[in-house]
Amino acid sequence: MKKAVDDSKFYSIVVFLFALLVRWLTSLGPFSGKGKSPMYGDYEAQRHWMEITYNLPIKSWYYNTTDNDLLYWGLDYPPLTAYHSLIMGFIANKINPEFVALHKSRGIESPTHKLFMRYTVIIGDLLIYIPAVFIYFLGNKSIQSKGKISCCLLALLYPGLTLIDHGHFQFLQLLKVSFVTLIAFLLCWLPFLRDFQDALQVLHRLFPFARGIFEDKVANFWCSLSIVIKFRSLMTQDTQILMCLVTTIILLLPSGLHLLLKPTMRNFKLALVNSSLIFFLFSFQVHEKSILIAAL
Repeated sequence: MKKAVDDSKFYSIVVFLFALLVRWLTSLGPFSGKGKSPMYGDYEAQRHWMEITYNLPIKSWYYNTTDNDLLYWGLDYPPLTAYHSLIMGFIANKINPEFVALHKSRGIESPTHKLFMRYTVIIGDLLIYIPAVFIYFLGNKSIQSKGKISCCLLALLYPGLTLIDHGHFQFLQLLKVSFVTLIAFLLCWLPFLRDFQDALQVLHRLFPFARGIFEDKVANFWCSLSIVIKFRSLMTQDTQILMCLVTTIILLLPSGLHLLLKPTMRNFKLALVNSSLIFFLFSFQVHEKSILIAAL
């Protein structure tokens, strides 16, 4: 028994170090938008959100102003992401104020800043994702001892999943989970709920209907079908939104009703996979990162 425990600890350390090494080696490669002005890519988007959240009051984060040009990587992620950017912005300013200097920091790609950006990702994994993976799999009694380490390795090395927190839901605990989720949601949105117009502006940024039924980089069902049917020229925006809404709801019903009538863990997992794929394939204006939910 003692040897089995020692072996488990040894392999856990090996998996941890290997996962860390893979992440670090990956970070040595090129990043999105490197040297490509005027937008510079997703790397600049993440940095710019630190700049905006650090320098501007919360009320201005989602509004187009002289200090916050929404056409230049305007913040269009939920408040929790904005709070994360704010924390990183504070740290960046302590290291080097030039990292988040308002307007003046656009396109910064110095070696020191790149190291800082990489550390924010690595440390996030070390503090949240990696411990969650080990705690979940090593403490899961339904998995055989020999398979625990393999599961950890698989979860930590999955290429499409980087900073997604791993959660496990029991039906018996659904009310507790729902309560915690609602409280967390309320706390995130509280600064924006004080003014109804602010809340509407955040929703406007999160649901960019003006961009059309899909963007060129997201190959979902509507993008594929647009080769034959030109939605943007044949339908009004309201009709497109309604079409996506009805299609998504209809396709969600079978697995949802099945889960409602037969609430088992297996059916719950199947419903999660089905709903995540349906939202990615058929909802209006899908973000490419939505496929990570299905992968999870």
